[in-house]
Amino acid sequence: MTAKDLSSELLSTLQDYYSLGIKDQIKYDKFYLYSIITHSTAIEGSTVTEVEAQLLFDEGITSSKRTITEQMMNLDFKKAYVQNDTLNLTKKRANRTANNTVKLNNNNRANCSEIDIQPSNSNAGNKISERKKLA
Repeated sequence: MTAKDLSSELLSTLQDYYSLGIKDQIKYDKFYLYSIITHSTAIEGSTVTEVEAQLLFDEGITSSKRTITEQMMNLDFKKAYVQNDTLNLTKKRANRTANNTVKLNNNNRANCSEIDIQPSNSNAGNKISERKKLA
């Protein structure tokens, strides 16, 4: 098999993969989160496995082999992680909004360099006077 044949076969396989939506069927972020939670609580002494944690988080099924303390530790850690992640997302959005506002203000100043805007005391709005640019 030549390199060209392998390349076309690989491209065909990738097209099938994307067209079938296989990448959307497995939620890797969720499993990664469950793994982080399981290993973090294991450091604290929990013996809950990843499969037990998945059943606990997704189905609400508790294990009869684990204490309620261990299971609550996992639930609490998940809640804290999700809440922290939500807070970080909110902060990122707020920073993005603030940065965009600064950029807009800077762009407005640059675009309006030939216009003087003077606030007026009336309800009619601002007085705008144009400046002629010297060539």
